Amino acid sequence: MAEVIAMPANAADPADEARERLEKGVRELQRYFRQGTHVPDRDTLAMVLGMCDNQVEAAKRFLEGADEPAAAPAYDLAQLAKSNGMPPDYAANYNHLPAFPRAEFVSDLTRARELLFTEGSTLQQHLDAQNQVSGAYTKVLRAALINRIEMSYGNKARALAAALARRDFPLVNDMIGPASTGLLGPDNGQADVFGLPELLKAVRLLDTGREVRQCLSKLAATQDALPGMGMNMDLLDTITAPQQEATARRVQGRGRGRGRGRGRGRGRGRGLYRGRHRHHVPVEAVAHENPEATNQDGDQADASAELSSSAAASFKPTAALRRALRQIRALRERVKELQKDFVPDISLSGALCRRLRAMLKSVAASKLEYFALQLPTKPWQELCDLIHLSPRQLQLPWFIPRVFGEPLPDEHMLAQCAQLCASNAEAIIRQHRPPYSFVRTRVRHFELSQATKLQLAEYLPLDQCLWWYHELRCQGFDAAVASRVQTLGADCITLNYGKLMERLLFLQTTHPDSELLPLLLPLAEQKLHALRLPLQPPIAVLGDASSSMDVAIRVSIIMASVVASLCEADLVFFNTEAKPVASLPRSVPEVLKLATTVRAEHQTAPATALRTYYEQQRQLRYLVVVSDERENVKVDDMYFPALLHKYKTEVAPNVRVVLVSFLQPNERGPMAQALEQLGIPFRHLKLDGNLPDLKKLDSILDVMALDAEEDEQLLADKQRST
Repeated sequence: MAEVIAMPANAADPADEARERLEKGVRELQRYFRQGTHVPDRDTLAMVLGMCDNQVEAAKRFLEGADEPAAAPAYDLAQLAKSNGMPPDYAANYNHLPAFPRAEFVSDLTRARELLFTEGSTLQQHLDAQNQVSGAYTKVLRAALINRIEMSYGNKARALAAALARRDFPLVNDMIGPASTGLLGPDNGQADVFGLPELLKAVRLLDTGREVRQCLSKLAATQDALPGMGMNMDLLDTITAPQQEATARRVQGRGRGRGRGRGRGRGRGRGLYRGRHRHHVPVEAVAHENPEATNQDGDQADASAELSSSAAASFKPTAALRRALRQIRALRERVKELQKDFVPDISLSGALCRRLRAMLKSVAASKLEYFALQLPTKPWQELCDLIHLSPRQLQLPWFIPRVFGEPLPDEHMLAQCAQLCASNAEAIIRQHRPPYSFVRTRVRHFELSQATKLQLAEYLPLDQCLWWYHELRCQGFDAAVASRVQTLGADCITLNYGKLMERLLFLQTTHPDSELLPLLLPLAEQKLHALRLPLQPPIAVLGDASSSMDVAIRVSIIMASVVASLCEADLVFFNTEAKPVASLPRSVPEVLKLATTVRAEHQTAPATALRTYYEQQRQLRYLVVVSDERENVKVDDMYFPALLHKYKTEVAPNVRVVLVSFLQPNERGPMAQALEQLGIPFRHLKLDGNLPDLKKLDSILDVMALDAEEDEQLLADKQRST
C-alpha cells in the first residue's frame, strides 16, 4: 500500500488560507485608499499585494510611489487603477510585433478541429465538412465525445444540425443516441455532452428558413402601413445608422443629473429634471440638430434622431409610427442575425420531426425528473412547439403538462421537493433522495445537519461524494463513504486521475487521518499508470508559483506527473525567477510530497521560465502554461507574449502552446488575447480557481494526442502535393 505522508491533524487548506490573507489585505487597502483621488479596483490591489508577498505596508508604499520592491516598475497610480490589474505597458510590449501567417497547408483533421473547437463557424461550413471530409470530421467528433473534450455550445449545435439535415443518423446517434453521452443516453449522473440546449438550437437552425420568411412577411406588412401613418418612405433607409449615433449620444449624456432620485419626497436630486424622467437625458444629448425639441417623450427624440438631420427638425412621429419604426428595426436585426446560419436547401420537415419525436421516447425517466426538478421549462416548451411533441411520446406522461405550467399533486415527489428548506431537509431527503446538485441550491451546506449529510453519503454516487467532500464532510462521513467503497469496489469511482489527485491533495492537507486516503491512493496510482496517449516530446509545463497561486502549483504538478509518465517532460515553476524541478513526480506519493513543499510567493514573471529554453536554443514541442494569465514583471524588457514570439521565430517555429487558465467561463485572459493578436495558435483550458474541474484535464491531453496524428497527416499531404 502506498505510504501516506504524515501531516498535522488540524492542517488547513493552504489555498483557503492564502485566499483569506489576500482578501483581508485587499479590504485593508480599500479602507486606506478610500479618500484618494484614484482608488484602485480590487484586481489592482490584489495584484500589488501579490507583488509585495501579501505585505500590506509594502503595498501601501508601492502604490504611493515610495520604496517600490526592487523588481517592480513604478507605475503611476492612476494608470494602475485603470489597467484592470495588468501593467499599463503590457499591450504596448507586443503590439509592434508582426502576426504569424496562417499555415500554408491545412490537413483534413486540422479543418475538422478548427470547426469543432474554434468559435465563429457557420452551419454551412459544418455541412461542407461533413460532406467533403467526413472521415476526419467524424473521427475528431467521436474522439471529442468519448473523451468529453470541451466544445462550444454553438459548434455542437451546428454539428448536430448538419448531421440532421444530411439525414446522417449514425452520426446523430453518436451525438445524442441511446448509447452516447448525450440526451438519449443512460443517466450516469453527469451532464450530457449533447443535451437539450444543443438539440433545441439544432432544431431552430433547421427552422431558420421558415423564421426568415416569417420575419420578411411581417417586415413587408409593417412597411406597407407606414405611408398611412404619415411616414416619408424616402427616409426609411436612414433609420439604422443614425440610431447608432443617437444611442452613442444618449450614453455620453448620462450622468449630467447625477444624484437625482426617483422624484418623490425630499430625494428629488440635483439634475435638470430634479428626479423626473429619470431614465431620460437632456435634449441636447440626443437632438443637437433641433435645440427646440422637447424631451417630454424620450422615444420622440429617438425617432427624430433616426431620420436625416435636415428632416428631424420638422418631423413629429405619432406613437403608432414610433412603434412601427421600432418593430422594423427589430425585424431587420433579427433577419440579419438569422442569415448568418441560413442555408436555403435545408428545413425542418415533417418527416424529420416524426423521427425526432420517436427518438425522444428514449429519454430516461430519471433525466426527465431532473429536468422538471431543477432546470428551466422554456427550452422544452420551444422544442414541443417546433416538433409538435405530445405528452404520451415521453416516458413520463405528466412531464409536458408540467412544463407548460400544470401543477402536480401535493403528494408528488417534485411538489414536495419544491418545498425543500433547512427545516424539512432531513425528512425530504430521507423520503425522496434528490440529487445534491438540487439540494445545494435550496439549502446551504452548513445548514444541513450531520444526520442529513450522512443520509446523502448513503445514496449519492461516490464521485459526487468526493467532488463535494469539502461541503458534506462531517463526523462519520468519511467512514460511511469508505464503507461503500469497500463494498462496491474502487472501480465504482469514475473520476479521472486529475480530479482524483486534486481531491487527494485536499484530503492530504486538510484531513490526513481520513479513512478514504488509503483506499484512494492505490486507485490513483492505477489510473496514472493506465494512461496511454501518444504525446509528442519534449514538453515543458510552466507553473505559476507567485503569491496566491497555490491552485496553479497543484494543477501543474498533477499535469506534469501525467506527462512524465508518457514522454520526456520538464516542470518549471516561476514567480520572479525560474525554479525547475530536478526530478519529476512519477508516482502518487511523489506528487503529494512535491505539492506540500512548493511555496507560492513573490510577483509573476512567466517569461523567466521561457528564457532558459530561448537562451539554450532548446526546441519544445509543447509549452503548457498554468496560470491566471496575469503577469507584472518583464524579463529582458519583454513580457511573456513578446518573448514567446521571439522564441517561436528564432528557435521553435512548430511549438504548440497550451494555456491552462484560472478564469471565469466567459472571460478572455490577457495572455490569450495577446497570442490571438500575434497569430500564435494555442489550446485553451479554463478552470475555476476555487474548485478546478480537473476532469477537463483529459480533454486537453486528448487534444494534444490528436496533434500527433494531425502532424502525420499534414506531412503526408505535403508529400503528395510535391
